[in-house]
Amino acid sequence: MIRGFRDSRSRWGRVGLALCLLIPGRVAGGLAEDAPAIATASLPAEQWARSEVERGELLIGELRCTACHVAPEPIAGQLDCTDPPDLVTRLARRPPGFLARYLDSPRSLHPDGTMPDLLVSMPEPEKARVIRELTAFLASRVAVVTELPKPVHPIRYQQGRVLFHRVGCVACHPPFEPADAVFELPGGEAGEAEDEALARPLGSRVLVELVELRAQWTTASLTDFLLDPRGSEARRRMPPMNLTVEEAGAIAGYLLGRERREPSESGDGSDAAMRMSPEGGPETEQAAAGRSRFEELGCAACHQLEVEGRALTSGLVAPPLTDLVAGTGPGSCLSALPPAFEDADAPAGLPVPRYSLDPGQAHAIRAALRALADGLPEVTVADRVHLTLARFNCLACHERGGQGGPDGKQAAYFRSLAPLDLGWEGWLPPHLNGVGAKLRREWLSQVLGEGTRVRPYLATHMPTLDRTVVPALAGDLRTADRREDWESEVPPREAAAAKGRDLLGGDGLACVTCHRFEGNPGLLMSVLDLAWSRTRLEWPWFRRYLVDPAAFRPGTRMPSFWPEGHSAMPDILEGDTARQIAAIWAALQEARVPGAEPAPY
Repeated sequence: MIRGFRDSRSRWGRVGLALCLLIPGRVAGGLAEDAPAIATASLPAEQWARSEVERGELLIGELRCTACHVAPEPIAGQLDCTDPPDLVTRLARRPPGFLARYLDSPRSLHPDGTMPDLLVSMPEPEKARVIRELTAFLASRVAVVTELPKPVHPIRYQQGRVLFHRVGCVACHPPFEPADAVFELPGGEAGEAEDEALARPLGSRVLVELVELRAQWTTASLTDFLLDPRGSEARRRMPPMNLTVEEAGAIAGYLLGRERREPSESGDGSDAAMRMSPEGGPETEQAAAGRSRFEELGCAACHQLEVEGRALTSGLVAPPLTDLVAGTGPGSCLSALPPAFEDADAPAGLPVPRYSLDPGQAHAIRAALRALADGLPEVTVADRVHLTLARFNCLACHERGGQGGPDGKQAAYFRSLAPLDLGWEGWLPPHLNGVGAKLRREWLSQVLGEGTRVRPYLATHMPTLDRTVVPALAGDLRTADRREDWESEVPPREAAAAKGRDLLGGDGLACVTCHRFEGNPGLLMSVLDLAWSRTRLEWPWFRRYLVDPAAFRPGTRMPSFWPEGHSAMPDILEGDTARQIAAIWAALQEARVPGAEPAPY
């Protein structure tokens, strides 16, 4: 079988092999009438595409098409294909039995995964043999050790249940229970802020299903993964959620415990895990055959492994991405149906992978390939920002340009830790409209790369992006949101900081009634600390926001103390709006900045 594929270059040529990748979802002789229904993959990034070509580019990047179909650097950079996972590290987190089942049917455990089924066209006896060989080889790279059962106490189970539905997991994953059941709202009624959130438009969100987790994780390995999802992939789309060890352990216990139908005090049922062996085990004859399969099937195109100092290489021969053209052929990796090889002209045993794409996804990929064949489409800075936010699914929580933010179904799971009604600001993550003109570049980088929080009343955690992405995204946000008419504005050099403190205080505009200041709680509630303004905000944005907060954050509870430009405190600085705002800014520049992570409310 493998030889047939390796000889395919001479039998088909570059264009002939390219054709097989671009045909519609058909098999030899037409559509298979009795073909089984196959669940198609839905990737979160594609839901934010603004055009068919953009959707295709996002899919090409998520599916790592350039691992086999090499693309020149400008195109590869624009597609931003995810980095291949470290397979040994990934297996070190999995229980025994996982690998064989995953190779047999990747979609059964990862319905929304990007791993194709490489063995779909093999007869069952041969497929079973190949799986045994690959499993033996990869098992020689890790060692199986016993892991003591981890008890899932009912209290920890309930903590994990609330945390999973509260910290932001349900922005990307389907909730397991209704919000009013998890949070036990008094009388089953939502507060005013939740009523507003639930009134948001309902969308058809792409959520990543979590299925049969007990077949994939132990409590300890899932806890480790939640603390650092990028441990096995340099730029994994799943970000660290800034969880504590206790929080990650509680969520892991809940996710694994719920598959038992009830919390268990005796353990999670998983008593073994695969752990990396520093030197690897002895390679048996079956493992040696698996190593050959690993290369011949093209596994090494995505998964980098070294054996005895030699990097394994992919045996697949695939044309460059820019050489792919539309046509017809005997099989297609874009098809949602298993390829058949009954056509006499088809190379025997050509292992076409199945990605389980629906016709719309395949059509979008073809549209993107045609566009790339005509030359690199022009991408503006604003386009790059949108594509980055889409790839990392930032729009699941944040709205920008009319896209994103939790819809009516999800909004109820975004909670406030403050006892008072703060409106949407107390529940939902802030929008990103104009954020590049609002926030300083250093602060943007800190928030994106470290998940720094200044809103202690938000229950949702701010995740962190990979540090290789942060500088470019922060710079692009600043460029995309640049306001040329603001650039000449500088803060007043001489402003009455003492008067500014008077305005902030209880005898002035009473800002400290609601806001923290220098780490001290507000008198009535404690929203973000005003002292952070000096390191976070740009002066042109700040002075405009104070005059009309609702223009920048519709629905905010922040009032305007200068309605129509008239001050609510005419006795301070002669009621001059510009001088009063300048004085407040000057006072904030002298304020003592509190710790980076304010204590919870």
